[in-house]
Amino acid sequence: HFFGTGIFCSQMFRRVAKGRGKLLLLQGAILTPRRLRSTSRGMILPTLAFLGASFWGLTSLCRWLDAKEKRVLEYSHDDVARHKSSQDGVWVTFNGGVYDITEYVDKHPGGQAIMLAAGQALEPYWELYPSHTLTKNPANILEKFRIGTVDERAKPSASPSTLAVKPEYVNDPVRHTALRPFITTPYIAEPPSEVLSASFFTPAEVTYVVNHLPVPTALNPDTFSFEVAGEGVSRPVTLTLPQLKKFFPHHTLAVTLQCGGNRRTEMTKYKPTVGIQWGSGSIGTAEYTGVLLKDVLKHAGFDPRNSSAAKHIQFEGLDTVDKKKFYGASVPVEKAWSDEGDVLLAWEMNGKPLTPDHGFPLRVVVPGTCAVRSVKWLKKIVSSSEEHPSFWQRVDYRLPAPYTTAETVDYPNLPSIQELPVTSAITEPKDGAQTSGPSVLLKGYAWSGGGRGIDRVEYTTDRGHTWAPVELLPS
Repeated sequence: HFFGTGIFCSQMFRRVAKGRGKLLLLQGAILTPRRLRSTSRGMILPTLAFLGASFWGLTSLCRWLDAKEKRVLEYSHDDVARHKSSQDGVWVTFNGGVYDITEYVDKHPGGQAIMLAAGQALEPYWELYPSHTLTKNPANILEKFRIGTVDERAKPSASPSTLAVKPEYVNDPVRHTALRPFITTPYIAEPPSEVLSASFFTPAEVTYVVNHLPVPTALNPDTFSFEVAGEGVSRPVTLTLPQLKKFFPHHTLAVTLQCGGNRRTEMTKYKPTVGIQWGSGSIGTAEYTGVLLKDVLKHAGFDPRNSSAAKHIQFEGLDTVDKKKFYGASVPVEKAWSDEGDVLLAWEMNGKPLTPDHGFPLRVVVPGTCAVRSVKWLKKIVSSSEEHPSFWQRVDYRLPAPYTTAETVDYPNLPSIQELPVTSAITEPKDGAQTSGPSVLLKGYAWSGGGRGIDRVEYTTDRGHTWAPVELLPS
């Protein structure tokens, strides 16, 4: 830096001092005071400017080299996943970068909510809280904590317990750490309740998951196909996903899917129940894009008015263990054929391709109906006089009378669960939380199956003696 500055000053002095240029170039560092006064009057500002520019350039170079070094350092997903506590450090990923935000957690305006993303990706939470993307400030703050980039070549490791107990699940996808699994083989999990009230649409990464079998892998959307056949289908057909996208009208619908056991822990407080002890998180709303099932059935020559035998539309997925028995479910033909049924064959969720846990590359979406009927990884559609013969249609997800028990109930002769009744839940503050101050902000959700809307929601602070209405947000 000093050498460059000396040469620059000497060259400038040479231009001003005319005949003494050679001496000044070689002896620019030992100019006499008299010579300096005679030549430097016009050089002060240019020299200072150059010195300032040199300093700025040098510091910028240092910052660039530092940033370049941080981008060169690569960390695997497993490296990031190991840093999800104050003891081990809190790391997150964002747009391919890795960030150590340990010292920022206590300064986060949203409090400890940032810990939901610890050891994982920030993107789903920035979707939930749009304020992060309205300005560049959050991204600029985050960039200060960059320590490297994600090594996409290193695939995340499977859970050791999964490998040891059920090897058929080793290819299951890696899930967001915010999801709280009840079991992992098959994977069943729900997000924290506050995720549901943070945004009208829930990002796929933190939407609850119910799998009944291993997740199918190596599915190519460019060659993926499914069959349409059965009673009253005059033109049985096999369609590929590209054909579906090209030849049928596209529709995007906001759909809420809910597991039949949502809020089961609350039911268990009144009477013992059988099944996954869900909190209030097995529900999620998303925008699904696809084609109407009715349009596809018409294309295959199906019309229930010409086939009295067709009572049900069966769906079968690719999820299986032994390649013999596949997951399957069905809906009444009236739901599939109705103009208000809105049953979709969907390939997108919230404007992005379906994730593996949510049916990539193609799934059924049955609005207003228990989510178990929205079959994922669709491989077959069959019109039939009977419900699908699978365990999940004929035995599980049935509606017993309240006075029966697990020992006395006759599941095969019970009606299958289709449309779901009204439900609502408080998501914030959490159950048991201690609050202070003159008021408390309540957040939550309310939903009703069968396409029915919500007229009002009321809350009570005295165990049901009095009730007051809440403000409903526009949907």
